[in-house]
Amino acid sequence: MQLTFGDIQPHLELQKIQDKINRLLFSVHYPSMFWKFTRLSKSKHRHPLRFFNSFKNQLSTSEFISNFKILTIQERATWSRLKNVLTYQQSPCMKIRDFFCFSTNLKSSRKLPLLSLPLCQSETLRKSVRFKTAKAWNDLPKTWNLDDLSYNDFKLGVFNLLTDRRKSTFIKF
Repeated sequence: MQLTFGDIQPHLELQKIQDKINRLLFSVHYPSMFWKFTRLSKSKHRHPLRFFNSFKNQLSTSEFISNFKILTIQERATWSRLKNVLTYQQSPCMKIRDFFCFSTNLKSSRKLPLLSLPLCQSETLRKSVRFKTAKAWNDLPKTWNLDDLSYNDFKLGVFNLLTDRRKSTFIKF
């Protein structure tokens, strides 16, 4: 199984890295405002709070990320996990194909088969790649039909789904 950077690192570590990327994007597009924010964030007066609040709507990096058509680190990890499920199911090797088991529930109203979630009684197992992948796969829309989707259509559909679910991302100084 191919592991990505997002599968190995803890959530808080990924968030720190994403904050650094967001600051970089902000500093490239608004250099003068970025330096004002940086200087004021190190100041000990109350003035920085008023300054931050007056520009709060411009501190969102979601528009940068969507304009550049890039995913955040966590979205990228989810995207690659879902992409791997589809790749593994088309693999000629049985060991690889059996890494993710599709549920045989006939009562499901989904056109996309569900992945079997492993029983997790500990936090460690909930952080495993297999559990995260199955949870992300089962959150895909019910209307998607696996037989009608090509590999590239699936990748594009997952990309669009992840960008639509994205919440506003703000810069942390």
